[in-house]
Amino acid sequence: MREGAAAVQKAKGNKRLWLAVPVALALIFAAALFLIAPVWQPGYHTVAYRPTPDPAAAPATTPAPGKINLNTADLATLQTLPGVGKAKAQAILAYRAENGSFSSLSDVEKVRGISHKMVESWASLAEVA
Repeated sequence: MREGAAAVQKAKGNKRLWLAVPVALALIFAAALFLIAPVWQPGYHTVAYRPTPDPAAAPATTPAPGKINLNTADLATLQTLPGVGKAKAQAILAYRAENGSFSSLSDVEKVRGISHKMVESWASLAEVA
């Protein structure tokens, strides 16, 4: 008879174990959410990563006061015009060296990579003197 009582006790112990394991796993999971991923914590505000701009890396987007003379401008000055990077500025300088000074603003359109729309956007920023 004692063997039967021991079997009953063992079965009750197994029930407790079956209940304790899921509860323990749920607690471990909940703790991990707060420790590993603090995003789930109440009152935690996420901020998107925004790298600080390096002023030396990017050329200025607005030219200096006054209009830029496309016949005398250097590489750095040409890069201040909208849509002109290093390659296009070098192309303008190469064209100017080969063909001489520009006679009008529309002559700049002859440079490979420079469009009519681009030149129109420079009307208030650049000149040919």
